[in-house]
Amino acid sequence: NTVEKDLDNLFGKQGELFSTVLLTDVKSILTNLGTKLKSIAHHKTNINDYSTWFSLTFRQQHRIISRKKPLLEHHIKIVGFDEKILVLQSLRLPKRITIREHDENDYRFLIKVSEDIRQDQRIQALFSIMNDLYDDDTNCNQSNSAHITVKTYKGMIEWLDNTPPLKELIETSYTQAELDIISEGQHPRKLYQDYVTNVFQKAKPTVKSTSNTIMYAELFINLTKSQVQDEFNKIQSVIPSDLLRRAYYKITNSHEGFYTLRRQFITSYAI
Repeated sequence: NTVEKDLDNLFGKQGELFSTVLLTDVKSILTNLGTKLKSIAHHKTNINDYSTWFSLTFRQQHRIISRKKPLLEHHIKIVGFDEKILVLQSLRLPKRITIREHDENDYRFLIKVSEDIRQDQRIQALFSIMNDLYDDDTNCNQSNSAHITVKTYKGMIEWLDNTPPLKELIETSYTQAELDIISEGQHPRKLYQDYVTNVFQKAKPTVKSTSNTIMYAELFINLTKSQVQDEFNKIQSVIPSDLLRRAYYKITNSHEGFYTLRRQFITSYAI
């Protein structure tokens, strides 16, 4: 792991060189490390490329999903990690890792990247309260199906097998003609990037290149709300409005099944 080696060289394996690092050098050091981490996030699929600590064996890891007194003898212990990870092609490039535990089962989790995980903490607390309420209800307690089984641990979300990402489900609904149009340069993301770049170049013709953040700031300063709305609607028109409906028609055998899936999606997505 090149990032880990760089940190060891800068600060020492035990942090003994930390006091020798100059404050003026910290910004450039962090910038270089950030660039390396971004390249890792885009391309690496081996878990040891992120940290060699994952190759170690964890002695014990408790899985507590409620506020009740835990039974330690029933807790599953982590014995290792699968060396391969899956990088999802969504905005934040989240990773799926596989944890091997002492009950000889593999447990998969989705690791969120570059996001505020405080929301996960609140969701976890809400799920725990709801499960406790189910336990106290005689009718619900007779069936395990009444429990919320998707668990989140501050940035780690339990992976559900046989479930595709929403983005993948939608992308499979494009027709070949629509895909041909996108491949010819009409992808919404490219259209937006070209628009922001053109606006910035008109406002700052002497500046050759800069970050998207600075270009967006210039767009915010120079354009009116109606101008931005018009361009947004133009880019939005490239995306077919019924992609999600097509996706559900593909995976259902009847109109009743379609309406059931649609209702379940709306309910779960709202939550």
